[in-house]
Amino acid sequence: MSFTITNSPTARRDLTWVVLARSLSLLGDTLALIVLTVRLHESTPVAWAIAALLAAGTIPLVLVAPWAGYLVDRYDSRTLLVCGAGGQVVVCVALATFTSLQATLVLVGLLGAAESVVAATWSALVPRIVDPGQLGRASGRLQAGATVAELAGPALAGILTGLAGTRLPLLVDAATYAFVVVAALALRSRRRPERAARREGRSDWRAGARFLRHDPVLGPMIVGLYALIVVGVMVNVIEIFLVRDTLGGSVAWYGGLVTCWAVGVLGGALLGGRLASNRGRVRAVQVASVVLSLAITGYALAPNVWVVVPLALLGGVANGVLNVGVGAIVMTRTPEEIRGRVAAAMTAGASAASAISLIAGGILAALLTPREIYGFAGLAGLIVVALTGPRALRAAHRPSSPHDVDLEVCA
Repeated sequence: MSFTITNSPTARRDLTWVVLARSLSLLGDTLALIVLTVRLHESTPVAWAIAALLAAGTIPLVLVAPWAGYLVDRYDSRTLLVCGAGGQVVVCVALATFTSLQATLVLVGLLGAAESVVAATWSALVPRIVDPGQLGRASGRLQAGATVAELAGPALAGILTGLAGTRLPLLVDAATYAFVVVAALALRSRRRPERAARREGRSDWRAGARFLRHDPVLGPMIVGLYALIVVGVMVNVIEIFLVRDTLGGSVAWYGGLVTCWAVGVLGGALLGGRLASNRGRVRAVQVASVVLSLAITGYALAPNVWVVVPLALLGGVANGVLNVGVGAIVMTRTPEEIRGRVAAAMTAGASAASAISLIAGGILAALLTPREIYGFAGLAGLIVVALTGPRALRAAHRPSSPHDVDLEVCA
């Protein structure tokens, strides 16, 4: 299948639609998560209800991902986006209407299941819009848009909730999904899986995970990424305790440091988008992983909150480069006929690693001090890079085809 010429007006127009649609839907998701957390805290003020809410949003991404990828590689991208986002509109309206804990958990689960399909569809569609040499920049723009949405979400949630309660933000979330439907209909680029690929038996829903496991570059790199998520995300659970209890910072300091990290991610996304080759991206991913681990270790050693500010910015930049680099490598190395399943497998693995990390963080918080947890996470991250990085670097420097995994192994 051919790629659209990136510098054509059609390609620029379509990529703009994708960036806007993804960014707005992520903004709506941030609004919904904050508002639903507030609503549950007011109606069911127990910690397990919030934990159940987070689990309801994460578990479907893991369980539904294999079938989501199967659908993406069999059906027209426009059909999937319209149906998936249209279903999310209905679910968001229902969330604004039904407020019980049981209804909220079921509806959030449905929202996550639909998101699994929509997200995999976008990931598989972007390489049809831009040529391989521009996938890094496209990935950077998508990551930058997502970061801006995450920065704006909490403030907008507070404003809307203060003005009109919890219902209005959920209806705004529904409107963002309606915009996704509009964007899907406006796109001129479409992904229509070929019938020949279906007849050859490549519609196996496990093909994405098998490709990631067998690819010489992606195999060790993805293992390293998931391990970094497991050891790194856990610090989110105890960050507020480190800032407030250990370093003596205020709530404003805590919010400011979270913002500094997000600003760093935005800069890292733009920087990572400038990488033009997969060899450069693999090297950048390893360097970013080391910098990220060192920044986390720095949190453990910081004498006061002022020292954490540059660490947060540096860690955020590394985080952004890592996200964009991995995304671009996956898109360029994945064969067209299994892009949906690979994207879904990536989402499932990352979501599962995040869930494990959050649970581990909660357990360690009862056993270790915040400094000890940060120190453990940083050191473990460096060990992960040492174990997985050299193998990925060696594979990236070997002359090979971008698609050097036998598809018969994946089928």
